[in-house]
Amino acid sequence: MQSKLSLINDNLQNFENRIKENLEEFKNNLKDFNIQLDYVFKYSIDYRKITEAIDELTSKIQTSTQKLSEEPEHLGNLINEQKSLKEKIDKYNKDNEGKLSQYQKFVNDSKEWDGKNKVLSDKKAELVNKIDYIGDFRTSKLINDIDDLKAERMDKVTQIFNCINGEVAVYNKFKAPIAQFIDSYKERMENYDIKIDTGIYPQDDFVNTFVDNYINSSVVSPFRGAEGLKTFRGIMEESDFETIEGVSSFIKNIQDIFDENPEECYHSMFKKDKYDSFVENFYNLKFLDARYSLRLYGKALNELSPGERGSLLLVFYLLLDARDIPLVLDQPEDNLDNESVAKILVPFIKEAKKRRQIIIITHNANLAVVSDAEQIIRVKLDKKNNNIFSLVSGSLESKIIDDVVNVLEGTRNSFNVRNDKYNI
Repeated sequence: MQSKLSLINDNLQNFENRIKENLEEFKNNLKDFNIQLDYVFKYSIDYRKITEAIDELTSKIQTSTQKLSEEPEHLGNLINEQKSLKEKIDKYNKDNEGKLSQYQKFVNDSKEWDGKNKVLSDKKAELVNKIDYIGDFRTSKLINDIDDLKAERMDKVTQIFNCINGEVAVYNKFKAPIAQFIDSYKERMENYDIKIDTGIYPQDDFVNTFVDNYINSSVVSPFRGAEGLKTFRGIMEESDFETIEGVSSFIKNIQDIFDENPEECYHSMFKKDKYDSFVENFYNLKFLDARYSLRLYGKALNELSPGERGSLLLVFYLLLDARDIPLVLDQPEDNLDNESVAKILVPFIKEAKKRRQIIIITHNANLAVVSDAEQIIRVKLDKKNNNIFSLVSGSLESKIIDDVVNVLEGTRNSFNVRNDKYNI
């Protein structure tokens, strides 16, 4: 205590010395302004209390030292008593050696057990909550949450369907003027049934490969194998994909078939890692397309023969292309019989050439003659004479008619023979 007070006293003196040094600098600076330091700053440090306390402690120490020197026997008793207590402590530690470590081990093990017991208790409470949440799979919070999520999922399906339907609406805007144009030529097309269909259609790949892509063939399920594919196609064919009600009904029908087989785990009916892929394609309506379909006799382009497809596209080029630039057709009669050429191509070529120049490369007499060509160009390539290229041209009323008869009709004699045969 005495040394602590002395230290405090020394620190105060050092502090006072630093103040005096700083004040001397302030005092010199203030002289320039005729200001005395005492007017600005005053301080006071009183060491008396500290000095008195130091003196009092010093006196007590001296008194205690004197008493100890006067009573050596009492001091000896204290020393002996301290020694006796130390011996007792050492004996106690020796007698209880191991017991203390055992006790410490018990304390540590008890803490570890309490920790493990808390973890198990927490897991038990968690499992109890999960069991309560799951319930009996008929009425529980889990079932309610699943129903809510299914309803939310169908809301998303509706939003996706509306986007697809919006695409159809755009197609309909393009369809309207073309359909009107076709209608204006309905008399010419009375035997040539052209239509433009717009709508929402399921993808052929999804229908044809549903079983192969998703269904586990080793697990008995309603969609396994050929019969499963037949079942799936039947549902697809009976479904209406033009309305959200029809799409929702289709999804529910498929889902109900899976749900009607509780003896099998829902996921086990799918191939490994295919369940998530199926759900993504199914509920995101990735199996549906908005289509703009050109049809002939009720058949889409991909269902037509090469000749039918070619004639359909040619008709559209001839009638629907409103530009007046020249149009070049290279052998448009390919894959078409002569009747189709005469009944389909010839009338539309005559109509188109009223507003644009049409250049046709052909070996068909119907296109050259029946279409009333204004000019015929006969081209020759003399392969025996270094591939010399030559041409002659003229109207049907000129000498070029001989080339038309020889090349396109197979010579005049052949034409006459056919004419005689036809008269019979």
